Amino acid sequence: MVLLHAEAAPDRGGLSASEWYGVTLAVNVQTKAEVHGLYHLAVSAGGTTVTHATETDWGGYSCYIADPEGNRWEVARAPDVVFDND
Repeated sequence: MVLLHAEAAPDRGGLSASEWYGVTLAVNVQTKAEVHGLYHLAVSAGGTTVTHATETDWGGYSCYIADPEGNRWEVARAPDVVFDND
């Protein structure tokens, strides 16, 4: 999925559209607890908080983290994502 700058505002962490030219990588998990667990793991490994975990307007639960190189990561529990063996 490609997001326009206006739609991707949370991952910019306060940067304007003219200041942020990156992409956001997403990790989908099954529970809110897993969102928190990956958040804490990323921060303990040197990542910085962009946004804390919160309920989203699309029915999910997510947070954003910047890795040491400035790449943005979203960790999300998306209610419509199906986890199976594939």
